[in-house]
Amino acid sequence: MEIAGTVALSRMMALRERMDIAANNIANMNTTGFKSQTVIMKEDKSDPTVTGLRPIYNHPISMVEEWGTVRDTRGGVIRQTGNPLDLALEGKGYFSVTNANGEDRYTRNGVFQINQDGQLVDLAGQAAQGDGGEINIPAGTTSISIGKDGTISTPTGVVGKLRVSVFENEQALIPDGTNGYKLPEGVEAEISGNPRVIQGAVEQSNVNAVVEMTDMVEIMRQYQTVQNIMQTEHDRLRNSIRTIAKLA
Repeated sequence: MEIAGTVALSRMMALRERMDIAANNIANMNTTGFKSQTVIMKEDKSDPTVTGLRPIYNHPISMVEEWGTVRDTRGGVIRQTGNPLDLALEGKGYFSVTNANGEDRYTRNGVFQINQDGQLVDLAGQAAQGDGGEINIPAGTTSISIGKDGTISTPTGVVGKLRVSVFENEQALIPDGTNGYKLPEGVEAEISGNPRVIQGAVEQSNVNAVVEMTDMVEIMRQYQTVQNIMQTEHDRLRNSIRTIAKLA
């Protein structure tokens, strides 16, 4: 493949990744606590001989490379629900939960419920973690009060305090596929000393649907432009070969 085709192909692959991310953002625009993502691209200067091009090209070739995906960690709009087990976090922090395998996970989705064993769990069945471990609600509890610091009280007294975790670098968190995150090796969670928990509310996704739709339209236009460039280059090479064949 010649230079124009190689560069154009790298651009098309980058645009496809941007489209996938934009589509995922839109698909999760109503997902509680979801954070939108953006693809960051960078210039990658390649040695022409490495790409298989003829060595007559002595200058580096500027390719398009995906540098990584960045999350928008800004909080979404907090919507009141009136459900005492719906919780939202104002500012930094993540609810700490543990999955069925005993692995720690972190989420901004504060929609909780009480399972048949009396444990406070999220909708995926992951156990909410407190300062002393899993939080159990006494049988027959008729009302639950949760303070801004995460302290959970019932008519019989305090039953626990939600563990809200914070991280020096939130971008290091790895999505676990359930609208939550796990930690990479070498990264540890810190317990927030001043959490701000809001009872009876949930944090909506911070996805801006208008921005994402506009971005998708722009991606499609750019993709079509690159396609036209590749087609023009293909036609040029084909005509050159035909011309050379006639002269031979």
